[in-house]
Amino acid sequence: LSSFVTSQELHATMDVSDFLAPVDDNFLCTICQSVMVSPSACSQGHQFCRECIETRLQETPTCPERCGDLAIGSLTTVRSVENLINKLQVRCCHADLADGPSPGPQNFRCRSRAHLASSKGAKAGCEWVGSVQERVTHLQVECTYSEAACSCAGCDAKVLRFELAEHEASCEHREVSCEKCDERLKAWEMSDHLQVECLMVEFDCPQGCGATVLRRDLGEHEKECANVVVSCSFAEHGCEKRGKRKKVQEHEEEAAVAHSRLAARQAEFF
Repeated sequence: LSSFVTSQELHATMDVSDFLAPVDDNFLCTICQSVMVSPSACSQGHQFCRECIETRLQETPTCPERCGDLAIGSLTTVRSVENLINKLQVRCCHADLADGPSPGPQNFRCRSRAHLASSKGAKAGCEWVGSVQERVTHLQVECTYSEAACSCAGCDAKVLRFELAEHEASCEHREVSCEKCDERLKAWEMSDHLQVECLMVEFDCPQGCGATVLRRDLGEHEKECANVVVSCSFAEHGCEKRGKRKKVQEHEEEAAVAHSRLAARQAEFF
């Protein structure tokens, strides 16, 4: 699973301390003091990170090197410098975690290292080494210390890649099968499903007759349950007896003669 490396995160991974060899000062952005990302230049040749200079010009439309007014539209991308930077050898920004957060204003970098250094399962850090250009792919696809999004639909969580399998195995948004009816649903829905919806759940008769029935069979069970309150079958003939089915059945057996009289008397009026 891949991660998405934002421009802010990419800037945070360009600290000079991560490069294997000293970095030429000409490759540094004078605004952020890191190795330039997408080098862009004014007409006088002053170079900056594209994002750094665009952010600065939105506040103050002049060149930071005091060469005059400067508009975003007049900036040019310096491909030759960008190609040279892309070839520089660099460590993964998640290396040397035991040292804790690196100093400086790069918030993503500090948060990332602090998180990793305290994470369960984190060891010494990532040992990857390669070019700047290769590191973007490494962070997006390979690095087990980069953040990755949970693949469960509806989950917005982002966790370290080496923690992803554990997270997804217990994610409330993962799909699971009901052990009773095999219906597929979200893990967080399971409790309500079993308590209210699943037709294959067994439970004690709510009337207290002692029987154990499936939810799907409850309607049929209530037609026979000894504890369901019913009226005497001779109610239409005037019998007012009402009570639990078992008691009413006993009443009907004991009052057979009286019921016959009620039926006969009613027949006289028709």
